[in-house]
Amino acid sequence: MTKKKRAIFYLVVTFLLVVLGSLSAKDPNSVKHARGPLNKGVGSPISTLLNVNNMSMWIRADGWSARDPKTGGSGVLFPRGISAGVIFADGLVWTGLVKDGQTPILRAGGQNYAIGTVPGRIISKGVAEDPDADDVRIWRIRRDYLTADLRQDAADILRVAFLNVTAADEEAVRNQYKTDWIEWPAEKGAPFYDAGGDGIYAPQFDGQGSPILFPDADEPGISDADQVVWCVANDLDEGAVMRFTGSPPIGLEMQVTLWAYAMGLTDHSAIFKLYKLIYKGTSDTPEGSTIDSMYIAQWSDPDIGSFGDDLVGVDTLLSLGYAYNSSSNDNAFDEFDLPPPAVGYVFLQGPIVESPGDTATFDFRLRPGYKNLSMSSFAFMPPTSDHPVPGSYFATIKLRNLNRGLRPDGQPFIDPTTDLPELFPLSGDPVTGTGWLDSGPADRRMVLSTGPFDMALGDTQEVILALVVGMGREVSHSITDLRFNAAVVRTSYNLDIITNVNDNSSMTPINSFTLSANYPNPFNPVTTIEYTLQKSGEVRMMVYNLLGEEVTRLVDGEMPAGNHIAIWDASNFASGIYFYRLQAGDFVQTKKMVLLK
Repeated sequence: MTKKKRAIFYLVVTFLLVVLGSLSAKDPNSVKHARGPLNKGVGSPISTLLNVNNMSMWIRADGWSARDPKTGGSGVLFPRGISAGVIFADGLVWTGLVKDGQTPILRAGGQNYAIGTVPGRIISKGVAEDPDADDVRIWRIRRDYLTADLRQDAADILRVAFLNVTAADEEAVRNQYKTDWIEWPAEKGAPFYDAGGDGIYAPQFDGQGSPILFPDADEPGISDADQVVWCVANDLDEGAVMRFTGSPPIGLEMQVTLWAYAMGLTDHSAIFKLYKLIYKGTSDTPEGSTIDSMYIAQWSDPDIGSFGDDLVGVDTLLSLGYAYNSSSNDNAFDEFDLPPPAVGYVFLQGPIVESPGDTATFDFRLRPGYKNLSMSSFAFMPPTSDHPVPGSYFATIKLRNLNRGLRPDGQPFIDPTTDLPELFPLSGDPVTGTGWLDSGPADRRMVLSTGPFDMALGDTQEVILALVVGMGREVSHSITDLRFNAAVVRTSYNLDIITNVNDNSSMTPINSFTLSANYPNPFNPVTTIEYTLQKSGEVRMMVYNLLGEEVTRLVDGEMPAGNHIAIWDASNFASGIYFYRLQAGDFVQTKKMVLLK
């Protein structure tokens, strides 16, 4: 197809799909977007649930995220196990100027209410996996699947009352965990701990059928998480992309890793999200093609219980975009005698760009000569006709505007308190009632963006965020609790993930020591920390406060191989959350503890 014919084709399709696209507007009571079964067959699910802590979140293999794939309703519930949702839908949205000789140059992709991706990786340029193949699915693992009580897990994923869960239901969930552990798709890019250092995933089991855990054998997972979900999708299906943005495919593979922790302070209120984009190209993409001025955004439709009474805001210090209820009562949460929570996304790590003298974090390794981009803008949308209408090329244009921190119509957000353009609208403080605040409760959408950056054919970029929830006695307390949890997540990430570049990937074998949880925890004023060294060497154990500042050093020097104990007497320290970090050679691990006086 010539460039001229291609341009005419997209104009015609855009015109024809405007009405179709308008049907994709949000309807909380509709299931029109739910398609296909939850499983292709026994052991081959296409959707699953991250639900190891106090928040549960649905995700589907094609990128359908934070939305229940069976009912079409809210897909993030908090507290876990009740029917009141906090997120109706979310997704990753990207836009860029694609220089591959095709038109239009400005293109978009990703997911919101419409899904512009399909399951499966891109095997080679323009060639994707068969989305109907049994091994093109979604995987979910947890380390304690053989011994854990999985009745609530089964109730969540089967959508039945806890008392109605049968032994067969629980066993089916346990068997799926085992299948996913064995079939973990490391060859497709799923993260794992590589005990042998050979880059090949080879799990092992003992005589009783229990999996042997790292460091003695390969283990699926990331960041010492208790539960991990992984899937891969692509944008090569022209129909899917057109139905979403009205623009043609770019040739991007999207790998999604979600992880969560079962215990530990605020971990019960957080889900971590890693999106990895690889530019592999379409069948028409020539060598030397690039995507210029690209943006990636976390798009979200938060619904705090009832969807029509929400407000949104942004905390620029925490890189937190969040939603909260307009009053301390919400019909959906009143049913459970609970106050409405606040929910938000913490932007933790952005794409990398060249920057001499700086050091970025990428693929859990340090990358000298680069820096990570931060959140570049925040945008929000009321329920108006100015929304990006799926199925129209106008959706691409409006998504691009939102990615750049503009209103959908391309006009800047104007701060009414200063009359100046603002890339971070609604950055006031609703707790103190100061600054630019949202008003007129409604069904809100919000967009956290990062960019611009460029990608060449073959390049990989990634972003990491955390979905965090807070709940207090009334709205201001929920926002305060959310901010506190977001601060803990950010500090924990900075100490544990950014500094611990070898602790959670298949890149480097980790076998120098083990670090146990402190005991007791919470404690007052003394706690004990046990650790084991497999070989002698220089060891440091530091304690940090919530701001990431070192407050004391418990171990600092040469230590022999074997079992060791460190004791912290915190008599002279204030109550609060602290982090202890053990470093032995290149290996670093961080854990949290709470001093409660």
